[in-house]
Amino acid sequence: MFKCEKCNKVFKYQSELKIHQNKKKPCDLKQTNFNCEICNVDLKFQSELLRHNKTKRCMKLTNIYNITHNDNSITNNSITNNININNIINLTLKINTFENTNLSFLRPMLMQDIIENQFMECLERSKYDKNIDNILLKIMDGVIEIFQHLNFNMGIDENHNCKILLLFNHTNLKHFEYLVLVYNQENGDLEWDQINYDGFLKELLGLMWKVANKIKKEEFNKTLNYLTDNLINNKAVQDSIKERLECKLDNLYNTFHKLNDLNERPIYKNNESIYKQLELYKIFRSECSRFKNGFNPKINNTIVT
Repeated sequence: MFKCEKCNKVFKYQSELKIHQNKKKPCDLKQTNFNCEICNVDLKFQSELLRHNKTKRCMKLTNIYNITHNDNSITNNSITNNININNIINLTLKINTFENTNLSFLRPMLMQDIIENQFMECLERSKYDKNIDNILLKIMDGVIEIFQHLNFNMGIDENHNCKILLLFNHTNLKHFEYLVLVYNQENGDLEWDQINYDGFLKELLGLMWKVANKIKKEEFNKTLNYLTDNLINNKAVQDSIKERLECKLDNLYNTFHKLNDLNERPIYKNNESIYKQLELYKIFRSECSRFKNGFNPKINNTIVT
């Protein structure tokens, strides 16, 4: 795909672009909406678009698109014909699936502080305090802090692979959609998997075990074993702390959402129909699940279609 730098018109072939550029009548520069179709970015001014077109990311994606759409030796290949352009764009962003969260950003001092001042204290307290709920919530504060540092850190785009979305934010009904990024081996697509509360806890604990294997601290292993026995394998306890734990997770995601400069949740009217509320939620979810370059993976198992 080839663009005219003056008016941003897009042409399938370079020959068409040359014909356009050689026309006696100059390009129409009165255009008010400037869109980069390769990156799916909307810009207000032509000058902004011209600067954008010269960025390394845009030029790289344009080259990839040209190769995969205009080289007959490639497009005739049956494997390449199955390439999803969204995935080509995604690969240039270096986004990790939740399973492959990059742990190299862990700060040793942060981990030491959490282990010594939260995990070890809670394990000692569990020997005499029978209020398991409060002990688990205190431990989960430390887990969520590690989770935030890895997956909701504004400086680590490649680990933005999880969403915690509240369906109705104006009622006492609290129902969340937990989205984790996965790789579909059958079609080669990156997709969001919607999982329930207990499934998310298992995914989160799995991530913590990977952290434990990296830092190799016995106290951390003991803490995760305690969580496995008293939370993951205990449905009654899961349910008893669910409201309080989901409130902590909701606050975590809301903070990330605001820092990411995303639009605020739509405000429902008192007489708004459930159908309308769900439609507004889907718009909100679509914005949250879209990556910065416009790539918006499919959502599997969603309860709102």
